[in-house]
Amino acid sequence: MLLLFLGVAAEAMKGMSVGIVHALWAGLAIVTVTLMSSVIYRQHLDLTTWIGMALVSIGVRKLICLKNMTMTWVRV
Repeated sequence: MLLLFLGVAAEAMKGMSVGIVHALWAGLAIVTVTLMSSVIYRQHLDLTTWIGMALVSIGVRKLICLKNMTMTWVRV
């Protein structure tokens, strides 16, 4: 799984800065680990956790959209 991500991250870094890729990786890791702990260890996720994961997901999506808008603007 790590090797798969490293391959995807290497491709993503061709069009994105290291800081953005790192922020995406960190945000997705937080959400993934939290969801996996809920499934594997049956940990209860309270409302605060769900809100936090939603905010992280929204932030990741905004970064991706911003990158796409920037690349579109540069091509024009």
